[in-house]
Amino acid sequence: MHTSGGTIISGFTQTKSAAVSAVLGLNERLIDVNLFMAAASNPTPINSDPPPLTNGFDTTADPEERSHGLQPLTRDRQRELRGCLKELPEEMYQNAVVGFKRAFSLPPKLEKIGDRITQERHAAWLEDFIAKVTTDSGEILK
Repeated sequence: MHTSGGTIISGFTQTKSAAVSAVLGLNERLIDVNLFMAAASNPTPINSDPPPLTNGFDTTADPEERSHGLQPLTRDRQRELRGCLKELPEEMYQNAVVGFKRAFSLPPKLEKIGDRITQERHAAWLEDFIAKVTTDSGEILK
């Protein structure tokens, strides 16, 4: 094939459609008409944008339409929640781990949950737990 788009068959320069029709044994004029009709009947909008990639999370939807609690947490928010867990006394920390594993169907053998705190629903559960074990002034109940 030449860079000009034509092909050489037996020393004669021809168009691509002529080469296709020669290989398929079709009339070149018929191919041109069919290609034109197909393009006219199925127009593709020039400015059509592909749908956004969301990795399972619809970040473009109205907040009320999103699945509640499935939005990912920021790294800072994850660190903050892990820090709150570390401040708990050992017995309360163990209660938090057991409750978190039950709430989110995690394996019973799992000892640490820090790497599992990834979604808004995890944050909400931990905030609720911490609120139950602390006073209004922020002191931990014993």
